[in-house]
Amino acid sequence: MLGVSSTGRSLVSVLHLAALIAGVVALTALITGSDPAWLQAVVLFAIASLAASELIRTIDAKRAMRDRDEIKQELATSEERASRILDLAPDAYIATDADHKIRNWNAAAEDMFGWSRELAIGRDLPELLFTERERGDYQARLGTLAEKSMAGSALSDSHEFTAVRRDGVELAVAASVLLLVDSDGTRNYHAFIRDISDHKEQAQSQAEMLAREKQAARVDVLTGLSNRRAWDEDLEREMARARRSRQPFCVALIDLDYFKGYNDVYGHQAGDHLLTRAARAWQLAVRSSDLVARYGGEEFAVLLPDCTIQEAEVVMDRLRVATPEGQTVSIGVSQWDGSEMLSTLVGRADQALYEAKRSGRDRVVLAA
Repeated sequence: MLGVSSTGRSLVSVLHLAALIAGVVALTALITGSDPAWLQAVVLFAIASLAASELIRTIDAKRAMRDRDEIKQELATSEERASRILDLAPDAYIATDADHKIRNWNAAAEDMFGWSRELAIGRDLPELLFTERERGDYQARLGTLAEKSMAGSALSDSHEFTAVRRDGVELAVAASVLLLVDSDGTRNYHAFIRDISDHKEQAQSQAEMLAREKQAARVDVLTGLSNRRAWDEDLEREMARARRSRQPFCVALIDLDYFKGYNDVYGHQAGDHLLTRAARAWQLAVRSSDLVARYGGEEFAVLLPDCTIQEAEVVMDRLRVATPEGQTVSIGVSQWDGSEMLSTLVGRADQALYEAKRSGRDRVVLAA
């Protein structure tokens, strides 16, 4: 009697009782041989049984219809509730079928990409949102997911890409895609997409600022030349490169002659001006591949890659002549021997510089 109401069950019970009585009467009529009573009992029994069965079917059918209506209503209510929740989500939600045709599109997707739900539903997602250069990558990533999937499975993928709004503006976005596979093998993709343009711009600004700070840390404020830190770093890299390529390189140390006396006569501001002018002149005198750095005070250094000591002497003599305001410089040059430490290489150039000063200044001396 499952699914039958209390009233229905009472009626059915009465009919079953009538059927039972009819059965007894029929049995009595059969024993006594009373044909009319037996016939009436059989008819009564049949009518009662049919009525009971029909009533049961009717009640069950009505209950089943009511249950189906309730289930449909519950499903409709659940779908409406889910739709409202998705429309309140801060991220764009987009659902597509296996062919990337859009099946769902929430309010955040409308705001983010400029396409209304009505215009977006049924469109091809890659063609609607992606730049041409990224469509293939998107389809390849989802294709990889599809290859790994099986009936009843769920797989996810996260990546960043550039999307295009309806007005043509490009957005940097991050997408989390979930692939759900039904028991019959039907695939559906569900994506939550976040606009990260501001984050990207902020990260780019920070990267540029860090790059400027890093560059500033390598530059001498007064002359604009590389500072001692940059010189040391570049010298180490050049030695490593020369060791691999087996090419020679040289270093030169430069000292402005009588600079302290120049400052005493003309003042420190004039001395700074001389250093600045000398730096510009020396950069023009050396080769484009050479690095001129301020070593400290009135001392400077030059790194000369792929250069023998004889070639370096020519370049340094040209630099000596280019020194402005009638001032002179003393220069010491050394060539890396292929195995010595950098401190030894620079030390030999310093000894040559000392010899240039001791010998009368305004000259280039090559280290032994």
